[in-house]
Amino acid sequence: MSSVAFKVLSTVNAPYGTDLSAAQLASKISDFASVENVDASAFSFYSEVKADLQQQFLDEMGIDKEVAFEIAQTFLQLAGYPLALEHRTENRFPLFGPMPKPTLIP
Repeated sequence: MSSVAFKVLSTVNAPYGTDLSAAQLASKISDFASVENVDASAFSFYSEVKADLQQQFLDEMGIDKEVAFEIAQTFLQLAGYPLALEHRTENRFPLFGPMPKPTLIP
């Protein structure tokens, strides 16, 4: 197991007492059914794993970044607070484009 997978799985598995493999987690985080089922492991990946580590895991597992971003956006709507992959910048996530300007709440 790579160090990336180890770090991701440690973050995702520990709080929920699960024992997912990297392949099992990859399947969950790239499947819209995980959002429909409110899968805790997939949500944990998008909400608790740091963005750079998410990117490395997506690359390592060969997950389509557009799909991952769409799933993160859908989880964001359910969560109601920012998720790591949802925040993107031009340099760190060139595939997703520039980050929109923040809106200040008065």
